[in-house]
Amino acid sequence: MDHLQLESTPFLSQFIHHVSDAVVILDDKRKVLCVNEAAEKLIGYSSSQLAGKAEEDIIKKYHPRVEEVHVCGTEGEFLSTCAEGKLPAGGGEVTYLILKPVRLQPQDDLLKTLMNIVPDFIGIKDGKGRFVFANAFVGEMFGVPGFDFTGKHDSELAELIKPFKDVFNYCVETDESVWNEGKILRVEERVPSLDGGERVFDVYKIPVFHEDGTRKNLLVFGREVTEKISVNEKMQESEARYRLLAENVHDMISTHSPDGAFTYISPSSKEILGLMPEELLGGTGFGLMHPNDVEKMQHALEYMNGGERALTVQFRLQDKEGGYVWLEASFKSVIDPLTGKVHEITGVTRNITERKNTEKLLIESKERYKSLFDHNPSIVCSMDRHGRFTRVNKETRTLSGYKLSELLQMTIEDLLAEGEADRLKDDFKGVLKGTPRTFETFINCKSGEVKNLCVTAIPIVVEDEIIGVYGVASDVTDQKKTEEMLRKSDKLSIVGQLAASIAHEIRNPLTSLKGFIQLFQENCDIDAGKYYMIMLDELNRIEHIMSELLLLAKPQVKSYCDTDLNKLVRFVATLLERHALVQNIHIVTDLEKDIPLVRGEENELKQVLINLIKNAIEAMNDGGIILVKGFREGDKVLIQIIDQGCGIPKDLIDRLGEPFFTTKEKGTGLGMMVSYKIMKEHNGDITIKSKAGKGTEITLSFPLQN
Repeated sequence: MDHLQLESTPFLSQFIHHVSDAVVILDDKRKVLCVNEAAEKLIGYSSSQLAGKAEEDIIKKYHPRVEEVHVCGTEGEFLSTCAEGKLPAGGGEVTYLILKPVRLQPQDDLLKTLMNIVPDFIGIKDGKGRFVFANAFVGEMFGVPGFDFTGKHDSELAELIKPFKDVFNYCVETDESVWNEGKILRVEERVPSLDGGERVFDVYKIPVFHEDGTRKNLLVFGREVTEKISVNEKMQESEARYRLLAENVHDMISTHSPDGAFTYISPSSKEILGLMPEELLGGTGFGLMHPNDVEKMQHALEYMNGGERALTVQFRLQDKEGGYVWLEASFKSVIDPLTGKVHEITGVTRNITERKNTEKLLIESKERYKSLFDHNPSIVCSMDRHGRFTRVNKETRTLSGYKLSELLQMTIEDLLAEGEADRLKDDFKGVLKGTPRTFETFINCKSGEVKNLCVTAIPIVVEDEIIGVYGVASDVTDQKKTEEMLRKSDKLSIVGQLAASIAHEIRNPLTSLKGFIQLFQENCDIDAGKYYMIMLDELNRIEHIMSELLLLAKPQVKSYCDTDLNKLVRFVATLLERHALVQNIHIVTDLEKDIPLVRGEENELKQVLINLIKNAIEAMNDGGIILVKGFREGDKVLIQIIDQGCGIPKDLIDRLGEPFFTTKEKGTGLGMMVSYKIMKEHNGDITIKSKAGKGTEITLSFPLQN
């Protein structure tokens, strides 16, 4: 049917020209036959200009089941409703379309104006990816201010605005990804700037679907973050920013009315409290608050209502599981400019439970440390790297006699007895290098008394740096006196036990002298001159024996020096030789020449050798040989005492050295105990190997000097 035939149909002609809405008549091939005057005004073309055009050239239906269409007019595309029907004409039927433009409501105009003035990217696309709306910022961003993006697809824009071709192609990819995944996508988009640089946008893409699941609209929002992200930033800086951003996203944002009721709460409430926003809206939260925090938060609310104020407060809320979560909230009151009163309170809240637990553990740790430090029965103090006291406990003050204020003005050198600071200099340096040390020293108390301390020094390490020294000490003054008494007792015991053999050795020369004197008395004519040398030798022999006995018995000043062990072995062997011969025992020495000197106290080492060799003599009831060997082995000097005595049962060897434990019928056990103690003070060891009935081998091990 052509245009003339249509006009000759009175009913259709009357319908077209009397309907106030825009009417478009289509033939059976859906091509335009004619339009009425309202349609000409709406579209902008005359009926003759539109006649013969295909429907899709004028009207674009992006969704077949939606009445809204896009009409292509002389001023671009616009949105319109479209009603379709059939009418009889010329023995057949024609299709009519009634178009009604969708007019923006006043609030829509306001919204559009608002979106055009914000400095953010805002775009709305239809289900086919064509722009339905793009705010003014979009045109400015792509260097085409005022450009109409309506109806344009990103692939078309890539050809129209070529400098941004890669950007539009990337948008096509991300748009399709959003549609396929069906959820909000957040991406970082980089857009070339007109000055040759690069602009970075934080973009959210939100898909909207029809009820039947088909695509409806894609909402695109982008905010420029170029200033926050440097073009030349390193990967670590970028990761740190995103990590910080991720942490902030977990914060709970809320607004409150002046009475404290929630008027808005972000979805983070689910993560923090396990509660959805709708479960909290309208309530004040006081019902979930820990009883001990209610009064504090009520005062905080009163304060916030007092004017434009800000406040950060910590409190506890009950989560969905019934437990309490520690929160830290920063509140700010908002003033109504008309009334001057607070009309809203905003809050940013984060979960600080983990921080609180850490703080609690730290406080407990500090309290435990304080208790261990202050109430320790030992002497405990801390010093900086220069030896200045930074903290001392009660026991330190009691022992030294100084007040806390006095000690904190002193160094460790001020307390040490004369000569001790130089002696311990290397120990202190060693601790500052990270090696704990244990040593004995002497301090001068305020009263003038000298105390003997056993000290363990430990480095204070903070963040892998040694900042000072802890000192833990015990007063061993009385213990040392007791040990010295035991050593003296042991010496007297040795002297007493040697008395019989020494008396025998003295009696022999005395008998000779007595005989010579009687001879001279009875015969005055005897030439005494030839006997004087014999008598002098006997007197010298008595003097030598008494000198050795006095050297062993009398008190000696303790003095550590370089000591020749071979010399000590020979001295002791000579001293005990007569005592051994009485029991048919021979002491044999096998000493390596030129063995290194060791650092030691000669008299104490003599006492050890006397104790061990005398024990060997007493274990050999049937006589025999005691072999004493001296030699170097690696970084040590060894002295071995090997006897042919009765031996020691294996189960008793480990008990040797215990006070008053002995395998001898009349022994006290003090000899071995003192010997072990002396060897320990010389950083040496005593090793015992023995088999019952086959004898015993005792090895003394001394470290070489550095």
